[in-house]
This record gives sequence, C-alpha cells and structure tokens, in this order.
Amino acid sequence: MSIAIWAVLAILGLAYWFYYLRGLPRPVLPTEKAASFGPGDMVAGLLLGAYLASNIFIASQKPPAVTRDIIIVSCVYYGLIVIMLLSLLIVRNRNPVLLFGLRWPTWKRDLPFTVLALLALYPVLNLTQEVILSFVGEKEATQEVLLFLIRSTTWEDKVLVAVMALVFAPVSEELIFRGFLYGVARQYGGRWAGMTVSAALFAAIHIHLPSMPALFLLAIGLTLIYERTRSLWAPIIVHMLFNAGTVIYVLIAKPQL
Repeated sequence: MSIAIWAVLAILGLAYWFYYLRGLPRPVLPTEKAASFGPGDMVAGLLLGAYLASNIFIASQKPPAVTRDIIIVSCVYYGLIVIMLLSLLIVRNRNPVLLFGLRWPTWKRDLPFTVLALLALYPVLNLTQEVILSFVGEKEATQEVLLFLIRSTTWEDKVLVAVMALVFAPVSEELIFRGFLYGVARQYGGRWAGMTVSAALFAAIHIHLPSMPALFLLAIGLTLIYERTRSLWAPIIVHMLFNAGTVIYVLIAKPQL
C-alpha cells in the first residue's frame, strides 16, 4: 500500500484518537500509600533506567544475532526484572493490584474502545514504517527476531517466538515500562515527561534503529491507553494483539526474507 494511502488512513486514525482521549483523566496524586510510589521506587527507577540504557549502548555496538538461546535468555532476563520489581513493591507495602489497576472493573465498557484505538494506531505505525522502508529497504527494516521467525525451519522455534511475542513480552514489558518506569516518572516528573522517557527506553531496548520511530509511537499509544483506562491490563492486551498481528503478517507476507 502506498505512503499516500497510509497517510489518509493515519489521519482517520488520529481523528479517532482525539475522540478516544477526550475522556483522558487528569493525573492525580494517589492518597493511599499502597497505591503510590515512594522515594525508594524513584531511586530504583533511575537505577533500572540507567541499567537498561547501558545495555542498549553495549548491544548497539554489536547487536547479538537472534538465536533460540538468546530468546530464552531474554525471557528469563525480563522475568527476573519483573520478579525484582514486584518484590521491591511488596516488601515496601505497595500493592501492585492497586498500583497498576489490575482489578479493572470497567473492562466491558473500556475494552471495545481500546481495541479500536489499536486499529486506529495501525495506519500511523505503518505510515512511519513505510517511510523508513523507503530509505533502508525491506530486509533492513525488519527486526532480527522476525527474520529469525521467518527463516526458522522447526516448529519449536516458531512456537518459541510466538510465546515470547504473545505472552512474555507484553506482560513483562508493560509491567516494566508502563507500570513501573512510567508510573514512577509520572508521579515525580509529570505525565508527558514520563511518557517520553519510558517510550524512548522501550523503543531503544529493541536494538533496531529502523523500527525505533514506530516503536516509540506504539509506546506512546500504549501509555495513553493505560492512562485512559487506569488499568495495566489494557496495554497488555493491546500489546498482545499488536504482536499477534505482526507475527501473522510476517509469516504470511514476508516468507522470502
């Protein structure tokens, strides 16, 4: 599809987002200690952000080839970070259910509009990627993990990538980047500064320069969905759906890469 058509669809998608964000709640400081981050969380967030930034810098010097072992190690790596963050919160009498809105009583009302927000975001992301594609070429614009999925010859590798993309990545990345890093940055630095910093880290951690603009916009969208619904379940579900669509698309449309 041409860039001009994606541009028209992107304008329509952004129009829906303006409608969707009309109900964006004002940021308010939590009144319960169990539902708020503290100075210790701010320190942990700064340390985690610095640690991720250092890993991004090191990996960007020589990006590692994606293999089955690398994927497994990445899942374990993110899992350990999640366990560490949850343990830090629980030990300090913070309640992750309250902090991340995991009860989500309004899910029946919110979910249809949230899924529509994802569909409206697709043209914006595709337009961004098409522009990048026009400069770097299709192979270079495809992330290494997707190339690994396309080129893998065993069903075990394909299942591994699918499980990582549909389960491990959405849950762990949303808790780390939207739930914790953005939550702490929003409380101490404001909504927009926190959104920008956490989205930049999210995009950069994928260590794939051509994908970073679209990943940054995706992260902004996921954060706004989190703000709109006040539940981390919403961006987790949207992240799962987005990754599922990407996996299906590359398997069907890019078998030659």
